[in-house]
Amino acid sequence: MAAPSLQGTHLKVLAFQGPGTHVAFTIQLLTEWAQHNGVTLTTVTVPYSALLDKIMATIIADDRSIDAFYVDSGFVPFVHRGLAPIDQYLPEAREPVSHISSHLLDLYSIKGVHYCIPHESDTPLMIYRQDLFDSPVERAEFRAKFNKDLRPPQTFDELLQTAQFFTRKSGEKLAGQPVANDFYGLALSGKPYISTSRQWEMFLYGFGGRVLDEKYRPVFNNAAGQKATAFYTDLAVKYGVVPPGMAIVDAPGVDTLLNRGAAAMAPIYPSGIPYQPAPGIRFNGVAWYSATEKGWGICGHRVSRNLPAVWEAVKFLNQRETQLRFGLMGAEPTRDDVLTNPSLVERRPLLAALVEVHKRSRPQIQIPEMTYIWNTESQPISEIVAQHVSVKDALDKTAQNITNFMKQAGYYN
Repeated sequence: MAAPSLQGTHLKVLAFQGPGTHVAFTIQLLTEWAQHNGVTLTTVTVPYSALLDKIMATIIADDRSIDAFYVDSGFVPFVHRGLAPIDQYLPEAREPVSHISSHLLDLYSIKGVHYCIPHESDTPLMIYRQDLFDSPVERAEFRAKFNKDLRPPQTFDELLQTAQFFTRKSGEKLAGQPVANDFYGLALSGKPYISTSRQWEMFLYGFGGRVLDEKYRPVFNNAAGQKATAFYTDLAVKYGVVPPGMAIVDAPGVDTLLNRGAAAMAPIYPSGIPYQPAPGIRFNGVAWYSATEKGWGICGHRVSRNLPAVWEAVKFLNQRETQLRFGLMGAEPTRDDVLTNPSLVERRPLLAALVEVHKRSRPQIQIPEMTYIWNTESQPISEIVAQHVSVKDALDKTAQNITNFMKQAGYYN
């Protein structure tokens, strides 16, 4: 089917400002697409913290001036009734869809109805200092100490062992050179926020735990959750392999620790890791325990008069060439064939691991209350680390807070 003529179309997209994803890259690409197709593109931006409320207000008001939204997959349960289904268009998109994980696509589907093809991945993995793991000095010392080869950790025991191995005091040598400041094997976040929850969930799932049961009751405070949380916080409190101040460190803080050369590893999003790091520092990544899948994409406003143009923009963002540019800019594409493209792997090798990450990932729990739960479930981390609250007490208190909230929302009745 030939693309419709878009000449003279006025398209307005609601997006956001702030850290976390690469909305600026998306807008840049859409601006170029609009200019090429004779479309007048206007972007309305709000702080990320206000984006969901703004989308919901626009939908409730039937504000036809907004044609599309830049949607966090976590928003879909809240706003899907105001989004335009794309199922009628999907046959035109067999090529991009065939290269995108079904886990990612399903994030934008409610009861079998699809609302978006996400063009940006937002799922954490284990990032490590390739230059340190390749260092002949470090490899020889690791083999002499443990009688095995140095490699990115695959288990929790290996994570602790490797983190302890790389942790050094100021003046000790790392890769044959003395370090000016204390160096740590691992960087973790503990500040109560969604990004901390998603790091911690990899440990929770790895220990056999879950966030909610089938009836949406919190169960992360059971025995598995307590073991996972104890291990997560012990990495800082007991073993000292995490930089001080973990209780107030968020995902950008972890990125800073890695980029300035203060830590060897971190289970974190790849978005904050530059493809041209400081001299001598090289990053790579491997799939770690299951992370909760998350993404970003452009969704049409159900009442927009310009939905054909919105669809053309979505198709453009998911073309192979566009996705490759997106990755080279510093973002995380969703297409597997792009994530493994040699030119992108050469510049940003850690992105190739996202192919396996997407296979292992767990679907996001598609209920409107999940955003609240994500913001809340990480609170015990800082309480355990900074206030020395017991793991059980901290988890039980948070689980009870979430239970009370869910009861008020009408669950368990």
